Amino acid sequence: MRLSLARTRALSVGVMVLAALPALVFPARVQACSLAGNSPFNTDPQQVGVDRTAPELAQPTVSLQQVDHGDQGCQSKCGFDFSAKLSNLATDDTTSVDRMGYRVTSVAGTEGLIPSWRDGEAIIGSPDGTLTLFWNGNDGFLFTLQIVAIDLAGNESEPRLVHIQDTTGGCRIGGGRGRGALAPLIVGLALAIA
Repeated sequence: MRLSLARTRALSVGVMVLAALPALVFPARVQACSLAGNSPFNTDPQQVGVDRTAPELAQPTVSLQQVDHGDQGCQSKCGFDFSAKLSNLATDDTTSVDRMGYRVTSVAGTEGLIPSWRDGEAIIGSPDGTLTLFWNGNDGFLFTLQIVAIDLAGNESEPRLVHIQDTTGGCRIGGGRGRGALAPLIVGLALAIA
């Protein structure tokens, strides 16, 4: 009878270990990651020297968004942590809003650790005439950017300062667990039974 009980325990431990093995070998779904930044802006050689009127840049309006990375907590494993959408931007006599460029330069504060733009280089805005900037960093950020609009002829607007600060009140953490989260518990339970 004792041999049978020992066999039953060994069999149940074996089944539990086999059940937990896939979770240990394949702990979570793998996903591709890209920290693609803003696209670079280039002037149109046919416009250079023909158009001599600088674009008009109004004071941009900032709407801030903190990205929720689900069960990854406050630190992003893939993608950017924060974004700011700038609207109420430039108008020009010949360059449409979807082809306008912007030079973004950090002038003060603690900007993001990995921004989607290169400081001082011109990037292209969105087709809807806005400009969305992304960065990784910590809560509590406060920084100032200088924005200059550039038309296809290379004419530049007067600079505007944009202040971006954390108004989200801290990190948001979503629920959920990876598939491998319970594997150590299952293995520990199996060993305890043995």
